[in-house]
Amino acid sequence: MNDRHRRTPIANLGPCTIEQCDCGVLHVTVGMVTMRLQPETAGALCLALQRALATTAAPVELPRRKELVD
Repeated sequence: MNDRHRRTPIANLGPCTIEQCDCGVLHVTVGMVTMRLQPETAGALCLALQRALATTAAPVELPRRKELVD
């Protein structure tokens, strides 16, 4: 896909990649799926995922912050 906006990679962990567009939108890619999110929406998604993972039957260890940024 070729668009007019330039993206800068800001995080990469396993199958997850996050790029920030020069217009401010975050491109969050997990596997074959990319979501284009405003930063506020991405923050809400992050909190929702953390809460969901905290309640799963098998606890999931979240990566430390420094592991999320290359």
